[in-house]
Amino acid sequence: MRYEKLNVNELTVNWCSLQSGGPIGIGNVWWVDGTNGSNGNSGKSANSALKTIEAAESAMVASQNDKLNVLPASYNLTAELDWDKDFTRVVGQSASPIAGLDHWDRNIAIYTETAAVPYPLDVSGANCAFMNITFVNNGNDAGNLAALRANGYNCYYGNCAFFGVATAGVDDVEAAAALYCLNASNNLFEGCTIGQSTMDAREAANSGVLRYTGSIADGSPSHTGKFKGCRFLSQSVTQTVAMVALPGNFCLDGVWEFDDCLFFNKYVDWGASLNQVFYDNCGTTHAVVLHKCRAVGFSEWQTADRGLWFITSDMPEPGNTGGICAQPND
Repeated sequence: MRYEKLNVNELTVNWCSLQSGGPIGIGNVWWVDGTNGSNGNSGKSANSALKTIEAAESAMVASQNDKLNVLPASYNLTAELDWDKDFTRVVGQSASPIAGLDHWDRNIAIYTETAAVPYPLDVSGANCAFMNITFVNNGNDAGNLAALRANGYNCYYGNCAFFGVATAGVDDVEAAAALYCLNASNNLFEGCTIGQSTMDAREAANSGVLRYTGSIADGSPSHTGKFKGCRFLSQSVTQTVAMVALPGNFCLDGVWEFDDCLFFNKYVDWGASLNQVFYDNCGTTHAVVLHKCRAVGFSEWQTADRGLWFITSDMPEPGNTGGICAQPND
C-alpha cells in the first residue's frame, strides 16, 4: 500500500475543515482574499487565493460539499449574486468571535453600495452553510431591500450579521429590511445579528428588520425554521415600526421558533415604545413560538392577538399544562 505525504498547507486545510464541521476528502477547498488575492490564481490555497466572491462562487462545484475559506476583507458586489450551489459552505476565517456590523470595520463583509441591488446575496442553493460573515446592503435607493435573501431550504447561518436600512433613501421603505426569508424552509440562524441600532432610523410603518415574503401559488412560503440566540436591532421613533414583518398570506407557513433571542429598538431618550415586535398580516395558518425571548422598547409582542396564529411560551411549568404554549395578551 502506498501512502502520500501531506504538506503543511494540506494538513492545515484538513484541520480547518474538521473545526468547521467538514469532513476530510469530500469536496474541494477554496480560498478568497479580497486584499491580496487575484482572480488569475487557482484559489486552491491561501497563497493562491481568488480575489472576489463572484469568482469563488463560480469556481465551486455544487453537491459535493465544497468549502470556501474567506479571509478578512470587504467584498463589494455591484450586482445581486445568486448563490445557487447546493451543498456548499462559506466560512469566514477571522480571529474575532463576533461578526461585525458594517463593511468599514476590519472584518469579513459581503456588501453593496450600488443603487437598486435588492440583496448582495440571494441564497437559492439548498443545504448551504454560512459562518462568521457580515452581510451589508448600504445602497441609497428604494430598491436596496436587504443584506441577504434566504431563498433555499435546509440552510444554516452561524455567527453572521445582516445589516440594512442605513440610508435616507431606504429608511421610509416598508419593504426594506436587513434579512429576507423567501422559501427559507428548515433554515437555522444561530448566534446572528439582524439589523442595526447605530445608523439611520427606520420610519416605515409595518416594516421589519426581518421580513418574510412568498406565496402559496409559487410554492415559496418559508415553512418551519428557527432563530437561536440571535439579536434583532433597530432604531426608530415611529411607533408603528415593527421588528419582524409578516406582510401577507402564506409568507410564513408551519412554525418558526425564536429561542433565547433579544429584540431591541433604540428610541431617542426612551421617549416612547414601539407598538409591537411582530407585524402579522398573515391570515393563513402559521405559528410563531417564543422561548426565553426578551423585547426592549416595545409595548406588546403583537397587537392583533390572532388566536392560535401567534403563540408564545416560556419555560415549562409542572403539571398537566406544563410546556403548553399560551397566547400572549400583551
